[in-house]
Amino acid sequence: VSAALNSRNAPIPVLQTLLNFTEFLEHEVTLTGNGAQLFIAQREAAETIDESDKIGRLLKQLKTLPVYPHMVGGDPPPPQCHSPVSSPLINAEEIFDIEVLARNALNCLLYAKALRYKEIKFLKLVEGYKRVHSQPPQVEKIDPALVRATEDPEIWLQICQDLIDCNHRLDLSESAIGIIRFCQHNLHRLGIASIDEFLAGAGDVLEKLNRWDDALKVYETRLAQEPKSLDNLLGVMRSLRALGEWGRLFQVCEDKWRVADDYTRQLLAPMAGHAAWILSRWQFLGKVTEYMDKTTDPTAAFFCSILAVHNAEYSKASELIDQCRKQLAPALAAYVSESYDRAYYSVVQLQLLSELEEVIEFNKSRDLLEGSRVEEASPGVKVLGGLDERRDQLRHVWGLRLKGMQLHVQYWEEVLAVQSLALSPIENMNSWLKFSNLCRQSGKPKLAQTTLINLLTDDLVASYKDKTFRPSVLLTARNALPQVVCAYFEHMWGVGEKTEAFSLMSEYVAKMHASATPALNSLKAQGYLTLGKWQQQLQKDCCSNEAKRKVILSNLHMATTLDPGSYKAWHAWALFNQKIAERLQKKKALPEALLPYLVCAIRGFVQSISLCSSDISMSVQDILRLLTIWFNNGVLDEVAREVNLGMNKISTEAWLLVIPQIIARLQSPIPSVSEGVSSLITRIGQAHPQALIYPLTVAAKDTGAGLSILESMKGHSPSLVSQASLVSDELIRVAILWSEQWYEGIEQASKAYFVGNADAMMSVLNPLHNMMQVTETETEKEFLNQFGSDLLEAHNWCKQYKASKKQTDLNKAWDLYYHVFRRLNKFQNLSTLELASVAPQLVKARDLDLAIPGQYRAGEKPPCIRSFAPTLKVIQSKQRPRKLTIHGSDGNEYAFLLKGHEDLRQDQRVMQLFGLVNNFFLYDLETARRDLSIEKYPVIPLSSNVGIIGWLEHAETFHNLVADFRKAKKMYLNYEHRLMLQMTGDYDNLTLMQK
Repeated sequence: VSAALNSRNAPIPVLQTLLNFTEFLEHEVTLTGNGAQLFIAQREAAETIDESDKIGRLLKQLKTLPVYPHMVGGDPPPPQCHSPVSSPLINAEEIFDIEVLARNALNCLLYAKALRYKEIKFLKLVEGYKRVHSQPPQVEKIDPALVRATEDPEIWLQICQDLIDCNHRLDLSESAIGIIRFCQHNLHRLGIASIDEFLAGAGDVLEKLNRWDDALKVYETRLAQEPKSLDNLLGVMRSLRALGEWGRLFQVCEDKWRVADDYTRQLLAPMAGHAAWILSRWQFLGKVTEYMDKTTDPTAAFFCSILAVHNAEYSKASELIDQCRKQLAPALAAYVSESYDRAYYSVVQLQLLSELEEVIEFNKSRDLLEGSRVEEASPGVKVLGGLDERRDQLRHVWGLRLKGMQLHVQYWEEVLAVQSLALSPIENMNSWLKFSNLCRQSGKPKLAQTTLINLLTDDLVASYKDKTFRPSVLLTARNALPQVVCAYFEHMWGVGEKTEAFSLMSEYVAKMHASATPALNSLKAQGYLTLGKWQQQLQKDCCSNEAKRKVILSNLHMATTLDPGSYKAWHAWALFNQKIAERLQKKKALPEALLPYLVCAIRGFVQSISLCSSDISMSVQDILRLLTIWFNNGVLDEVAREVNLGMNKISTEAWLLVIPQIIARLQSPIPSVSEGVSSLITRIGQAHPQALIYPLTVAAKDTGAGLSILESMKGHSPSLVSQASLVSDELIRVAILWSEQWYEGIEQASKAYFVGNADAMMSVLNPLHNMMQVTETETEKEFLNQFGSDLLEAHNWCKQYKASKKQTDLNKAWDLYYHVFRRLNKFQNLSTLELASVAPQLVKARDLDLAIPGQYRAGEKPPCIRSFAPTLKVIQSKQRPRKLTIHGSDGNEYAFLLKGHEDLRQDQRVMQLFGLVNNFFLYDLETARRDLSIEKYPVIPLSSNVGIIGWLEHAETFHNLVADFRKAKKMYLNYEHRLMLQMTGDYDNLTLMQK
């Protein structure tokens, strides 16, 4: 394997196989004795086999290795197999050259593997450095070469650059920055004064850190010093391309192209072609493609296809598109093997090719409709409707695709450049405006500004190029589109020119308002909304100052008037009214002063929630704000009346997201609130009984109001109510068995007994005695047979103590309890529970109408409970939860964690919080680009101390993680407890502060 990896002639697929094999050998696997002998024999024979035969024979022999199911997670090998070699078989550092593995991984585009091998080398250097500089130094068992390497700054800098490079290729910018921070904190010990000095001359490292402005300065400085340096020239071009400064990049390319030789033109061609394509310099693009390899380079084939489309050579363009797809296949296959993120740009390139084909079809249709000459009269061309209809269809489809793409400037720009071959930027204006906003948020304000300028009239574009453009001219520009003008003022605000932007936007909105053009109402509303938001940022005391808040409220109210269907307008208006009310409440204002703002806030939130029917998740914040106003101010008649009116306008689906908050207010001390909540829950129960049945069953155990609503549900869903009660009661029974309840009860009672508080002790144990009056399962009957007599005798001694007050009676009772406690200890280590013994009613429960917990979705038929798995696994963690499996009516199995001793209503709220955070992640540029989200799972409380949680595969308990770690480190598992006992012998009786 090592010899093959060092071969210069090994094909990429062979190298990929060998790299996977070396990684496989490092893992905790075993090979049979014959397999190990074959591996060793191959190593010994490597020097004598011809290079070409070596790889072929190696692969054949690798295929003959006996592989057993246990090698991929199956059962152990059968007894007749050869005894295995000790695991793991090899260590990559001992058998293979790490540098060779890393180099081959890079050549195969397996950057994750390359990063791992570089990290191995890095960690080895770090460990060596620690040993060399420890007190006393531990250098006896270290390779002398490693000792020298730890003191060589060049080696450290090289490995750090390699790590930065690999992280950059994997788009792990945070990790790359982490390497820089490591250098800053540690490399000064090696004689490097400052990492900034290192970065000041390392343009390539700055590139990989996405510090393109700094990289451009470095390369420009170097290029001024060495005008003939090709590396610096290419660095300048890469920086300009990353910054989106296509005009400057094209100018550099055009200037250098005239004097460059053929070799230099081949290096310049990809970036020069990109600039020419974006700027529509078709003649220059034709020149550039002559110096690109069209047979192997997909970029060359793509540029040629773009040029062919522009020249209406559609058959040639189609052939080039097919050729480009074939050339993209190897890279796509390599990237997909690592992750979708790694393959994403290749997927974008395929999308570009698909949209280029759509451009061809559209252009053919357009040429036919306009009577133009097409390259060939193609009988296969279908003219779909009128040209305007087809244009609208393309605009809609392309807009949806852009909406689903990652928020990356390069991807959007290339897609829009392809689309511009069919739709001009004015025809596709909304997409270009979104692109401009994306550029500004991505830290590329110049590209954002250029994009907006190009959407203006020719004379304004010319003045911008002449550097005579002034934003104020947009107020009087005749043919400038209002959408673009407003977007330009928003751009000014985004780049920090806030005062001027506000002034210009105010004038322009007033000008638009003076025109009686209904088509501009939506844009006017957006303008007033923007002014209202900007005023809140410019005027920090706007909620307290009556004059200022009147102006802001006027702007926001005008936005809702001009565009009643705008969610953003209603949301902003309601939110500002709520802020004013909260500020006045802090100042102890009278209810009469609060009321107008509270009523307006309620109306605004009702409208915004109603307008979110297509995406209910967006309305969660508004629903919670509405509930807050209602619950806190429901004592005011006007507030209660306004809420009741608004409820009828909000769909019942919207309330499903906040059912826990609504049910929690069933016992509100404010009559109007409790009555309104009961009415709302009843309405939800009629429309969505499956969504309400579990939380309402819990509420029925605690509140009379919940029980009455549950009884009313029997009128329309009788089987659902009875099945939910049965399942809930039986699962509660399974969650905490009698043996566990008594074990914990006696343990808790002991704390009261040893401090002489007999009443507290009996208050803990009496409910457990009462529980034993009725037995329903085999497990309960068995418990009663084993412990019933002792517990009954102990209870009698407690009663006798209550009458006599003799300590001896209490001591006799406690001796019996303690005897039971010791016998119960063995019951705490159960690994499985049979459902027939602990909950026979669940075994009989089959083909229920009740939905699988957590699977109900409004508008969809949920999977229902078909049956319960007959065995439950007991998880060996502190509370001993059970793994429960439910068979669904859709044929799937649903696993849950049945957990006792904990109020899962808190966990349920946390899941709601995670949902809100995930919404924030969707609309934040950095988190959306990384596709970040918090994993959510169903949480269904069954009572105040029992519930079920959706099972997460491949998860581990914190207890096991800590136990495994401490076992490996040869530490006591209860290390902290031992430390505490050294400080005090009576920890349980300490006060909270002492603990």
